Amino acid sequence: MTLGNTAKSDSELITSAIDKLRALRSEMVDAPDAAGDAIPAGGSPLISATNLMHYGMLRRHDLRELQVCLAKHGVTHFSQIESDVLKTIDAVIHLLTPDKEPTAREQKWPIDLEIAQQILDSRTSTLYGEDETGRDVRIMVTLPTEAADDYRLVREMVAAGTNAVRINCAQGRKKSWAKMIANVRKAEKDCGRACRIMMDLAGPKLRTGPMVVGRKYARIRPEREDDGLQVRPAHIWLSPNEAPPVEVPDVFPPSCRT
Repeated sequence: MTLGNTAKSDSELITSAIDKLRALRSEMVDAPDAAGDAIPAGGSPLISATNLMHYGMLRRHDLRELQVCLAKHGVTHFSQIESDVLKTIDAVIHLLTPDKEPTAREQKWPIDLEIAQQILDSRTSTLYGEDETGRDVRIMVTLPTEAADDYRLVREMVAAGTNAVRINCAQGRKKSWAKMIANVRKAEKDCGRACRIMMDLAGPKLRTGPMVVGRKYARIRPEREDDGLQVRPAHIWLSPNEAPPVEVPDVFPPSCRT
């Protein structure tokens, strides 16, 4: 999604922005029906799942030129849109067209921005834990393999303010993961603060069948002693196939003549 020629007038750019926002919004509104049983049936889970779907659809578009246009008019650059994507899009459209009433379709959304932000904050705390420092962010640290046997390392992470740790299940085995978890739980007690544990499951991995044997490539290396000291440099004589054969000078060792 782009706005096209930047030489357009402000009014043309605003009109183009409104058209693109309305098209994007229409796509978002129709998305839950197209998803069918893939999203929850109702209530708060439905609202959150739908909002996540809207966010994914928004980010599939290249919004850079649109954001520049909107920023010039002091509207928004979509940096705080996560809590309620559809409502934010509606607000932007309304600000760009203050003399027009929102359509019935634009008014159809069960929550407002304040409630949406409350839900987002609640879900953040549920997933990553509360933070007693009052920060708006959480700190998540991926545990290295050493965390299975080095309790001091894990304790220092938790004491320093780590809210959640991530265990990469694409590496290691159940035994090492269990040790990491035990170290985190012990560190929670010793430090007097909670720390969530995230198990990042390994995704599907591509597997290939037998590889077709292709051309072999020659490797030209200099002559070296056993300790790696170079004795003679490697030389290559290149000529086209149709050229008459030439006598390779004696300066080339037999193993390097080609």
